[in-house]
Amino acid sequence: ILWLVEDNQWSKKNLVNFASAQSIDPSRLIYAGRIEPKDYLSRFRAADLFLDTTPYNAGTTANDALWAGLPLLTLSGKTYVSRMAGSLLKSAGLAELITFNANDYEEKAIYLGTHHEEIMRLKRHLNKQKESGQLFNTKRFCAEFEDALKVLLTS
Repeated sequence: ILWLVEDNQWSKKNLVNFASAQSIDPSRLIYAGRIEPKDYLSRFRAADLFLDTTPYNAGTTANDALWAGLPLLTLSGKTYVSRMAGSLLKSAGLAELITFNANDYEEKAIYLGTHHEEIMRLKRHLNKQKESGQLFNTKRFCAEFEDALKVLLTS
């Protein structure tokens, strides 16, 4: 299934029509409304794979997904807004989930969608990253940021 936020009645109608035209059962498109922040992260735990958008990547949402242990596949571009999720994935030790063209993105999405054991490996990796990795190590980030400021202020 493809799980989407229900935010726009016109995009929902267009996607349902497009799916039908492609002989895809529209019931495979699941729409969920917005929810309270306290329940927000729990939704990510119910999914298998976050398919990032292009040309504008997820930023905070990508971070939230990774924090919740949800692997994310992104298509990196030439602009800052098309590389945000890739930066997070590199920090999480998951550069393998960064693609650079639409064909590779599609192939990787299909592969991950049909290889549950690989999804589980990625989820285990993210859980380890949350405990001891670079991406979510706030103390390390603060220390490195402070060191950079000291260098900047003394030069």
